[in-house]
Amino acid sequence: MTATKKNDKFKALLKALQKRYKHAPKLTERKLLDCLMFAACLENASFEAAEAAFSVLEHHYIDWNELRVSTPQEIADTLPMLPAPLEAGERIKKTLQWVFETTYMFDLEDYRKKTIGQTIEYLDSIPSCTPFMTNYLVQAGLGGHLIPFDEAAMRILRRLELTRVQNGKEDVPSAERFVIKPKGAEFAGLLHLMGVEFFEKQNAPEFLAILKTIDPAAEQRSWVEPDGVLKKADIKIVPKTAPPKGFKPDVEMDDEESITADLSAAEESTSFIEHNLASLGAPSKEKAKKNPKSKKTTSANSSKKLDHSQDDLSKSNKDVVTKSDEKKSSGNQNAKDNKGENSETKRTSALEKESKSTEPNQSAARKLQQKKPR
Repeated sequence: MTATKKNDKFKALLKALQKRYKHAPKLTERKLLDCLMFAACLENASFEAAEAAFSVLEHHYIDWNELRVSTPQEIADTLPMLPAPLEAGERIKKTLQWVFETTYMFDLEDYRKKTIGQTIEYLDSIPSCTPFMTNYLVQAGLGGHLIPFDEAAMRILRRLELTRVQNGKEDVPSAERFVIKPKGAEFAGLLHLMGVEFFEKQNAPEFLAILKTIDPAAEQRSWVEPDGVLKKADIKIVPKTAPPKGFKPDVEMDDEESITADLSAAEESTSFIEHNLASLGAPSKEKAKKNPKSKKTTSANSSKKLDHSQDDLSKSNKDVVTKSDEKKSSGNQNAKDNKGENSETKRTSALEKESKSTEPNQSAARKLQQKKPR
């Protein structure tokens, strides 16, 4: 089929959709992860059912982590308004699990700062994230020009011969080129309305009459998914990102995940506690005198508890002892020097006193000799 024929089909389909539904549903502004969860509910479901299901996810569950640790069947039991609640529960649970294992949080707002190509690459790495969820997040969350097609919309496009199967993947080539960006959200919303309305009524006369106005041969074509198409869920994908060093998530892990206890950290914590208990203040002297037996028992217990710390403190004690010995030796040497100096000063002072005491005696004797008669 030539490009002009495809372009004419897209234009005719948009006119038929506008004529039937008048107004397209408006896109609600949400966070990127909320937008992804809403797309998981919206796939092959009406907008009213998806809004009701997303309200249950917001108010019935405490947070996204509770949904992550829930089983798909438990989630499906709370979403009876959806046409396939179990499939929606699997998309929600597995997508949240993948997001948490790769980002270690329930937030995708950092992808607003990145390119749309990087966001698509990350979403394509999630096995449970369908192409409809990826394109819806890019269109409704990031304002990009990607048109989301779920199975309900693909059944219409198959009958109009607008789909293609290549390398095990079915897509709608050049859809963004034939539907310009200002009309992208309107086209996607109106096509979703028709696809959901006639999802189980593919041979309804009203539906076939609309398709015949676009392509007369649409009635004879099959709406069933062709053979050879691979599902993302069948492809095993391993997360590329590795956890940061020293990271400890604040969210509790579920029972399915293997958790190993850090025994070395536990032993260090217990030894630290025992050391702190043993290093508490010793009992007072009066209590020790009154209860000598208790002192012996407490000293014995404390010695047992402090055995493990003696090796660590031996080096520091030796250093302290050597330093104190050096100080004592230097102090003794100074004391000896001071004593020698003091003894010398005492001797000199005694000699001076003796000399002073003998001088007046000698002068008195001289005077007496002069007074004697001759």
